[in-house]
Order: sequence, then C-alpha cells, then structure tokens
Amino acid sequence: MQKVIKTILNQKTFSLKSQGQSMVPLLASNDVIYFKKVSYPQLKINDLIVFRKKSKLISHRVVFKNKNFLITKGDNSLSSDGKITPGQILGKIYQVKRNGQIFNPESLYLFQSTHYFEEIVKIKNEFDRQNINYVFLKGLPLHLYFEKTHPKRIYLDCDVLVAPRDFDKAQKILFQLGYKKAQTELTPQHEKLKDKQIENAYYKIINGFSVVFDLHLEVVFMMTQLGRLEALYPQKLIDRLTGEFLKTKRQVKINNEFFWILNTKYLILYLALHFFHHNFGGGFRLAFLDRIIRKVCQSEFTWTSQPKIFKQVQDEILRYQLQNFLYPV
Repeated sequence: MQKVIKTILNQKTFSLKSQGQSMVPLLASNDVIYFKKVSYPQLKINDLIVFRKKSKLISHRVVFKNKNFLITKGDNSLSSDGKITPGQILGKIYQVKRNGQIFNPESLYLFQSTHYFEEIVKIKNEFDRQNINYVFLKGLPLHLYFEKTHPKRIYLDCDVLVAPRDFDKAQKILFQLGYKKAQTELTPQHEKLKDKQIENAYYKIINGFSVVFDLHLEVVFMMTQLGRLEALYPQKLIDRLTGEFLKTKRQVKINNEFFWILNTKYLILYLALHFFHHNFGGGFRLAFLDRIIRKVCQSEFTWTSQPKIFKQVQDEILRYQLQNFLYPV
C-alpha cells in the first residue's frame, strides 16, 4: 500500500478500482475511479475525494470542511470517517468508468435530477387535476427553488403531505404511474404493532435509479414504526399542525411549473423537526435549513430589530409544545 501511495503522490492523475457498497448508487464495486491532485483550499463540500486512513484508501464525499480538516462520509454509510487532514488527501474524483462507459459525477447528478423532476411534475399535475389537497414538505422541488441549481448529490425521496380524505386517490395515482408500495416495517412484529397509517413509501426504477415518494397523512417527527405515540406527544397537536400545514401552504414557480410548498415559518419548523427525526444525522439537511434561514433573514433584517421570522417560529414552537424537539436543533 505504501508503494501505491508513493506512486500516486508522484503523479497528477491516477485511477483505482472501487470496492464495497459505501457509495452506492454513485459508485459501485469494480468501478474505475479517476482522481487528480487538488490543493486543500480548492476542495468544497459535496466533492468526492480519495484519502488514506491507516492502511486503506477510501473514496467518500466531503460533508464538512474548515481551515484545518474536513469530514467525509459514504453516501450509503451510517457514520462519517471522522477528521481527515490535508496530508491524508490524495485527490479529487473527476470521472468514473463503469462497464466500459465513462461519466462525470456532476453529469450523473444532473441526469438523475432531470428525470426525477419530470416524474415529480407528472405526479403533481395529476394531483392538481384530481383536486387533491397536498403540499411538498421537502425534496427536489424545494432544492431547485432555494438553491437555483441542480443538486450535487443523488436525490432519492420526496415527502408529500396529503389530506387524509385524499390519501386513497393519491395512492391510486402512484400505482397508475407504475409505483410500488415499499415495505417499511422493520420486522413482522413491528407491522402488527402499528395501529394506524401515518406514511407510506412508494418506489419506481427510472433509468437505473430508484425514485421514492413518501406520502404522509400527518406531520412526522418521531419514530413512526409503532403507530400512535400519545405518551410522548399529543395526537391532537399533530392533527392541528397537519391541518395548518395544508391550510397555509403557498405556491411557487419552479422551471415554469407551479408547486405547493410550506409557508416560510412552517418550512423552517418542519425541516428542523425532520433533522430531529433523523437523530441529528445528515449535514446536508442542516445546511439546507441554514440556507433558507439566511435567505429569509437577509430580506427581513434591519439594524433596529430582529428578523420577524424568529418570533414567528418561536410562537409556533410554544403553541405546539415543540420545545424538546426543536430547541436542540
């Protein structure tokens, strides 16, 4: 291994064969990855890099960076790799070869998000045609609206809140468009313990990529495998918050298509709850929330007062007794 590393350090570009499942679906076993030397200041969050850790060479995504070190994580890994110093970094991945075909990861993101967006538009238009009451909670449409560019990662799921009375119609539309219902229960015992329907996941394979839609009947921010959780949070407040999300939604234009999304205060509230729901995991979730808050605060900031959104979100936290879930976020 030391001989390989020494050889790499003496060249501007190099290639290695990928192994393992930690970067699926972007990288698969036996892919040939090509990487080149770059200076540490040139690296950005979401870049794919090759680095050495102990006696291994690892290809993972940058999820955090400061002046002294960065943190990487495999897209399909549960935990990060810890601190990676500039001296451990061998290079940045700029292309991948799979089954004889070469592609740039950036092009793959654009390819996947383009097809995914087309699929979202189909579903959204059908929901509108059948007068279904729904709102996009998160997913690709929100990224495109707030970031104004295609994502630098694979987007696999999209959360849509649907009014309970329209849920069967919405599910039927997904089935008609070729989606299959995913099995989300962890075990048969979990399936028996669930006493009500809270959300369902539906999937479809498009050009080799799995596209997932999560249909929610209510706002979800705790473990949902066991159904009702009255001992931890009152169901009546969940029902009321769900109704508010649907009643106060707003419409935005994305690539000449109109989408229903949450109003600003509830969008911040939901994304924070979603980060809590995922046990504070996924730096990209926090980065996106930060992006929205900064954008709102920039437009509302004055030298004499705080942005109004702070007070609005705080009022909702108290109104719905969400202190234990949102203040840590």
